[in-house]
Amino acid sequence: MLLVPPRGWWLLLLLALLFGTHAEGKLRNLFPGSFPKEKDHPDQQWVWQKLDHFDPKCKEFWKQRYFITDYFYTRGGPVFLKLGGEGSAVNTWTTGSSLLKYAKKMRALYVLLEHRYYGKSQPTKNISTDNLRFLSSRQALKDAVYFRKFLTKKLKLFRNKWVVFGGSYSGSLAAWLRVKHPRMFHSAVAYSAPIYAKANFSEYLEVIQKALFRYGQSECVDAVRNASQVLMHMLKHKEYHSNISRDFRFCYNSSIDSEKKMSYFIDLLVENIAGLVQYSRERPLNKDQTNYTFDQKLTTSDLTLNYFCGVMTAESLGTPYERYAYFANKYLEADNKPCQDANYDKYIAMMRKVDWDGEAAIGMRQWLYQTCTEFGFFQTTDSKHQPFLGKPLSYFIDQCQEVFDSRFDLDSLLKSIKKTNKHYYMPLIRTGRRILFPNGDLDPWHALSINSRRKRNLVGISIKNSSHCEAMSENDKDDPQNLENARHFIFRTLFRWLKWKN
Repeated sequence: MLLVPPRGWWLLLLLALLFGTHAEGKLRNLFPGSFPKEKDHPDQQWVWQKLDHFDPKCKEFWKQRYFITDYFYTRGGPVFLKLGGEGSAVNTWTTGSSLLKYAKKMRALYVLLEHRYYGKSQPTKNISTDNLRFLSSRQALKDAVYFRKFLTKKLKLFRNKWVVFGGSYSGSLAAWLRVKHPRMFHSAVAYSAPIYAKANFSEYLEVIQKALFRYGQSECVDAVRNASQVLMHMLKHKEYHSNISRDFRFCYNSSIDSEKKMSYFIDLLVENIAGLVQYSRERPLNKDQTNYTFDQKLTTSDLTLNYFCGVMTAESLGTPYERYAYFANKYLEADNKPCQDANYDKYIAMMRKVDWDGEAAIGMRQWLYQTCTEFGFFQTTDSKHQPFLGKPLSYFIDQCQEVFDSRFDLDSLLKSIKKTNKHYYMPLIRTGRRILFPNGDLDPWHALSINSRRKRNLVGISIKNSSHCEAMSENDKDDPQNLENARHFIFRTLFRWLKWKN
């Protein structure tokens, strides 16, 4: 049954349509979230959602954004529901996707549902820690369940089979939605989806090391390890701090006078390198390019894993530490940044801002909250099978406490993660059926997903030399054959499953 505002409020909705902003102002006072503007995106539509699906007494509602493409739809065809993740759904909607090709071939209705608290789906007046208690994967799944009921009734989709799609975190949601509501969602495709929550996700950087070895051999890995060791030694001795500030072109307000600030600086460097691996589609690997003239002007597309290993193994650029600093400066240059802003206090201040127009409200603050309260996924340097140093688990727990609340300590996180896995992972492994897990073997997140075939039609697909959610993107003329083969396999499997009657 369609959720609507309490009796009598329909009149205010009508007034908003007739008289515009004055009535909208009244509505803002009655509803917790900001009232959506139709001009935000021409194709957007809205559905009323309950603020707290788990409180039967809750009478607060908000508007969630969704989009529909029916260009290919033939009556009776499947419904493809793409779940939004930790960002604006518009970015997902307007970029190419292999899902549209599947929808065309299967004559499906293609629908995108934005995740609560991301993009324009803003349930509360701000994103204070207290308000973020309504942000969780469980609330998001209930949003999707209600949305299916709503759209089924609105468009008379009573006999259509629903397939749910997602990538990365939203891929996890897709798999969990299928497991938790198998009668409502016929099958799922969970691209690059971590399905096992873990506080200390040290395997992430282990995958990065394997990628470095694949494209730079042991020379690249050893050089990175040496540079990390030297940098860590220098960070621990204040007499070297001015050298580090000069070598890595610190902005004037950056400092490294505490362990948290040191870890933050290291985190910035490691994230840049990890991004070359995780998002290698945007920064393609060029196997033929092995010789570089290192003084050329770079763009972000020039920053490849090959280039990084080329720098790290070039003895002409000095010691491994000096090469590491050289790459960091070339990264700044390509990103059009004048200096390295390694100010930890500034970062924490930004993350604490609770207004929807704050810099962190694009999804950074919200996603940190979810990792601190549900998933962990913290990419530490604790493993011996990776070359970096300086990012312990305590660094991430400190952020949870400084940004949100001192109650968000390690013990609280471990208890939450145990509940998350009991609620999702264990039922998925026991009873999951008709779920595809396409994963690139270059993507560090595949370490927490399913990568090989299992019973009950839990099908893991490992795609060689492929990156994060790459199989989900639209076809490119330079795509390797194995990536195309994976897309064809996904299509054939879905086609076969949708023919099933049960």
